[in-house]
Amino acid sequence: MTFSKNGTGPRDCAPAVMLPRGLRAAISVLETVQSAFIIFVVILLAGTGPTRAQYAYCDSSNLEEIIAMHTLEILKLDEKFENYWYPPELPPDTIIPDIREVGIQDYLRQLRPRNAAVIFFGQDRDTFCSWLVRPDQETLYHAARPELEHGFGRLTRAFQASLESEVRAFRTAEISIPRMGLVLDDDVPKEMDLETATRAMSALLFPDEFAEAISGSPFADEESRKRIDTLILVPIGLWERSGDGNQNRQRAEQLVTGIGTLPLSMLRVGGRELVDVASVVVSPGFQIFASPPHNRSLQPVDAVIVGNPFITNQRFGTLPMLDGAEEEAKEIAELLNTEPLIRHDATEAGVLQELRRVSETTEYIHLATHGISSGPNPLDGSFLVMASDNPNLLVYDPEDQTARMDDRLTAREISTIKFRANPLVVLSACETGLGKDFPVGTTGLARAWHWAGASSVVVSLWNIDDAVTKGLMMKFVAHALEMPPDQALQKAMKEVRIDHEEPALWAGFTIFGGL
Repeated sequence: MTFSKNGTGPRDCAPAVMLPRGLRAAISVLETVQSAFIIFVVILLAGTGPTRAQYAYCDSSNLEEIIAMHTLEILKLDEKFENYWYPPELPPDTIIPDIREVGIQDYLRQLRPRNAAVIFFGQDRDTFCSWLVRPDQETLYHAARPELEHGFGRLTRAFQASLESEVRAFRTAEISIPRMGLVLDDDVPKEMDLETATRAMSALLFPDEFAEAISGSPFADEESRKRIDTLILVPIGLWERSGDGNQNRQRAEQLVTGIGTLPLSMLRVGGRELVDVASVVVSPGFQIFASPPHNRSLQPVDAVIVGNPFITNQRFGTLPMLDGAEEEAKEIAELLNTEPLIRHDATEAGVLQELRRVSETTEYIHLATHGISSGPNPLDGSFLVMASDNPNLLVYDPEDQTARMDDRLTAREISTIKFRANPLVVLSACETGLGKDFPVGTTGLARAWHWAGASSVVVSLWNIDDAVTKGLMMKFVAHALEMPPDQALQKAMKEVRIDHEEPALWAGFTIFGGL
């Protein structure tokens, strides 16, 4: 999904390697084994036997047990990426936050005068369920059992494929990079155009009772009518049942996508797009509710701004220079009264040195460049393209072992930096919100910045239109100086939509983190 930064040609963003459909035939067996193994490990490591939450995930009385399980698995996932394997038990010094429904409600009350709510989804065999936790009202619960032929997996793929087609329709030129996104295949309902798929996905994620609570009912009393203006999503992985009839859950289901990578802002609630009703934040997990919310605007202390790193070779595919990204970085740097790292100055070594120099104090980081997200290798294979100061890369030879990969700022490198001031981070690059989907969410560039200490990370869900993105980012930064980033992004999206009503052009960004 590729667009123009300067309006004259496409921003030829590097492709995500997440769910590489173009190579699916070659790795389908490996992916199936990996998916089954992930499910098995999640079940195995929770204890010697399955808990009630694991086999009764969609149970209205089971929310707190599910919160505890989700939190435990997030901590194990963190350990896995630090130590390269799932620990049978967490280290004895691990602090496991005790998070309960009342604690979440207290967190939401601290956000006033905002009227925030937490939305969480679950899936148990053939049932899809939802919770909506509100600060001073009863938690809503809803369960649905879609017909298998139009189940969760097929619906998700149909929605993503129709959106992929919509995004491609705005491309002005072809690129030489193999597409790694979803493609229409025999298992995707062909009758689902984007409008049909959007309605179906909206109905699944926002059933009538939820939609009424979020958008406010005109028939309710004044207190109940107050709409929710902020939605905090705790993500899970969406699954689908295989067609082999195997009733063993570990073998009969496979991960389809992380629900946190779906563009919720374009979905409908109460007849309106969600962006008109509420801002959206994708949280790293329930653990964010163990600390008070920041709920602050952008503070441009020791800001680090990077734009249009000079591309030394084409080993990632055909990647053009990004004039629009350069303009974006320069204008934002001028707005924040700082100097950007541009072109040859935006080397991996130089950017890392600057990030480490201000790691104790920086409160804003903005990187406008190419991005690659990897499903198979989300920390070492997901990266932001930087310039290189290595002469061996000027003419890149893949057979030359001396040509070091020093023009990639990887997710693992990012995760090793410790930012003390909890900066807001903006990744103005393609598909930076993707990565490897796990049952408790997606791991990639966004979570790496979270591990490094970022309070919130603005990321993209597909290959973004470069010209429109520059305008959206300028609006976002201006608004973020006056309001929390999720509200700033919501306002910027609505303003961009005035001239670009197609969701493919404005709905591709979301925020990962807390408030």
